[in-house]
Amino acid sequence: MSLELAGLTCRYAAGGGISNISARLAPGEILVVLGASGSGKTTLLRAIAGLVRPQSGRVLCDGLDVTETPTQERRIALTFQNPALIPSGDVRFNLLFARLCEDRAWLKLFLRRAGEAHANDVEGVARALAIEPLLSRSVVNLSGGEAQRVALGRVLLQHANVYLFDEPFTGLDPRLRTVLIEQLDQLRSRRRPMVLVSHDLDEAFALADQILVLRDGVTEYYGNAAGVLDAPPNLFVARFVYGHFLNVLPCVPDRWPPWLRAQLRGADVPELPRNDDASLAFPPEALCVSPASADDGVEVIKVARSPRGVVVYLDAGGAVKPVLASSPVLYPIGTRLTVSLNWTLTWVFRDER
Repeated sequence: MSLELAGLTCRYAAGGGISNISARLAPGEILVVLGASGSGKTTLLRAIAGLVRPQSGRVLCDGLDVTETPTQERRIALTFQNPALIPSGDVRFNLLFARLCEDRAWLKLFLRRAGEAHANDVEGVARALAIEPLLSRSVVNLSGGEAQRVALGRVLLQHANVYLFDEPFTGLDPRLRTVLIEQLDQLRSRRRPMVLVSHDLDEAFALADQILVLRDGVTEYYGNAAGVLDAPPNLFVARFVYGHFLNVLPCVPDRWPPWLRAQLRGADVPELPRNDDASLAFPPEALCVSPASADDGVEVIKVARSPRGVVVYLDAGGAVKPVLASSPVLYPIGTRLTVSLNWTLTWVFRDER
């Protein structure tokens, strides 16, 4: 089963929505949608599911246009940011409800008979999501993380054509988040496309075959996960992906610290615009550091640990903000380092601040 979005546009009278969104997913591929709050991520999921009608564009499943097909006939599984559990039921009922609705068994059978038919599947998913001891508990007595796992389990139990996840890992501790990422990764074996909305870049790069970055409902980047790291198309995307770790300087070398200006003497230096309308950007990994003598090099003014490893903040002399560099060693503050810039890991963005 494949999924294609062709020029999907869905705008609201009060503002917001999406404009001209296109993407193509092969069977088993995962598209992760990134963007700030209000950028149109949830609207995109709702348009795929048929919960909102686009003004233009098409949604195609295996080449079949389902844009006008009612939601209940699309066989799409969707988790919302709010778990949306049935408060009158326990965990087992809420998990089972996915199967009952899927085959309309809830209209024909007593819950007990349907439960027996699907008991092994329900318990298997509950075990994988660490909610097996909660099967008999009322959902109103669940924590936020437990409710989120029940909602995700309900999706995993469905035999859908497309799986949609709206920030499924919200409120989960790191251990459970890792478990759930593994569960979603295993969904690939069903050969069904998946679209996942996330704010977490670690989740995105752990799962994504393709990444879609939205700003104000418009595509800023669409492509593979490696591409958004290696060649972000603009400063917005670079800042979104690298966050506060991204070094951004005006393309005016006279405003750089002396040790960074010295990097312009290298043989592999690209041609720079050298004006205030352009920016030079690079991640900490672009800088290679090593110990220098006490009278040479650049001073370390701050050290931080992050999922990226050790990051050292280098003195920029007050001309610009401290420059961040990845480091193989946790150097003490005050250490002086020799710095080398790998120009192949830098980008120049014009007319963006």
